[in-house]
Amino acid sequence: MGNKLYINFSAENSKTDPWTSEMQGSLKIMLGKISDTAIQILSGVEDTDQTDKISEANLIILVFNGFVSDEFARDLRTLELTHQTLVDNGKEIFIVVKSPKFSALIPVYLRKYTQYNFFDINIRTNEAIEFAPFLKGEKENKFWSKLTDLAYDSKMFFDNLNGNQPAAKVNVYLAEVSKDQTNNREILKREFQLSGYNVLPVKPLPGSLKEYRDAAAEIIKTADLSIHMMGEIYGDSPSGSDYSFVEIQNKLITELISQDSLKNNFYRFVWLPPNLEPYDEKQIQYLKRLKRELNDNKSGEIIQCSIEEFKEIIAQKVNSLQNIEATLEFEPAGKKVILIIDKPDETSYQKVVNIIKDTHKEYELIDMTRTGDLLPLAMFRQAVSSSDAAIIMSLSNQSNWLNGILGLTLKNISIGKNNKNKLVAALTSNKTSAEIDFEALHVDNISLDDSQFSKRIEKFLTQIQ
Repeated sequence: MGNKLYINFSAENSKTDPWTSEMQGSLKIMLGKISDTAIQILSGVEDTDQTDKISEANLIILVFNGFVSDEFARDLRTLELTHQTLVDNGKEIFIVVKSPKFSALIPVYLRKYTQYNFFDINIRTNEAIEFAPFLKGEKENKFWSKLTDLAYDSKMFFDNLNGNQPAAKVNVYLAEVSKDQTNNREILKREFQLSGYNVLPVKPLPGSLKEYRDAAAEIIKTADLSIHMMGEIYGDSPSGSDYSFVEIQNKLITELISQDSLKNNFYRFVWLPPNLEPYDEKQIQYLKRLKRELNDNKSGEIIQCSIEEFKEIIAQKVNSLQNIEATLEFEPAGKKVILIIDKPDETSYQKVVNIIKDTHKEYELIDMTRTGDLLPLAMFRQAVSSSDAAIIMSLSNQSNWLNGILGLTLKNISIGKNNKNKLVAALTSNKTSAEIDFEALHVDNISLDDSQFSKRIEKFLTQIQ
């Protein structure tokens, strides 16, 4: 049978449609570049041969880019009769939708297959934003990102089909999200797949409550960690439930933990965007419940940071999972410094980071401007107590804030392992330093205005044994 991909487009004018030509042509080029497997692409638009391409193909991609033509309707009739048999025989179906106005054209029996939406919907205005390769800016960038997802998922399907898929580093359950976090979820999914992680669930979960819970539970039991991304809105709920799909997954994990049904080192991350401002009252209340639940839960934590920083945190966790001696704590082999900042200042921050790296230390960042009051105390305690030193950068000249953070840091850094060598430094302006007795606290105060600023930080870091 070979490695064959069949793609067809719903619109009558697809042969002359620039969007169709660009999408199909670029997909073919991408697959040629990223796949070691020779993939033959059969097209319902370009090819005049009307043989049964669906039965020949291993992977079927149906693109709803317009109202259904007679030729496309023929494919839908064929699939309605044979789709389950095809999938049972190892074939796969992907659904692509160009615009939300064509979503209603997708038959019910096809809605359980993976769907790629080449559009966004503004959750506040309900305005549809369609992606296109010939529009500049975000619409063009998102078109190529979405096409990249489709190409890599196609590649992975053929790799699995041919037994070429390398062993996954780790199983990551990437939980279902509310509509406003769909793009961020896809960013993480793309990053994980390129890093060799096995991203779960592989296919959309069932829509009914009982089937949803049962299917999700079985998948989560195979995962090493789960990731839950919170948005501004509460999200959709299954029929028969007042809870959203987002909350159901978190509640399910809590139940499985209490039943001791998950892997020994299973860990849960709940991520919030840095400037999250939920306006949905149900979401506001849910975040409060979630914060209370995870505040002292050793099997999970809430993290509020940029998506890029979140990727790094997950990578650290994955590395610890791959180590035979790994525990739930992040404990790098090298000496670790916790870096706490209260105000973004790229120049000062990067200068300190470079000094830490030059002294061959690892570091973890806690940016209080991005965490705010949603930073769980448990997370702060874990980060500080597992570090060998703490550097607190006070750039906002708020002595009350600095006093509070110093108190928490000094209290928690003393309870970690090897606590005899724990060190704390405060980088402050001259104004702030005059209001705090650092000597009595046994804290090394380094002025940001000091001409020997870099050398003093280096000296502080060399004390770490």
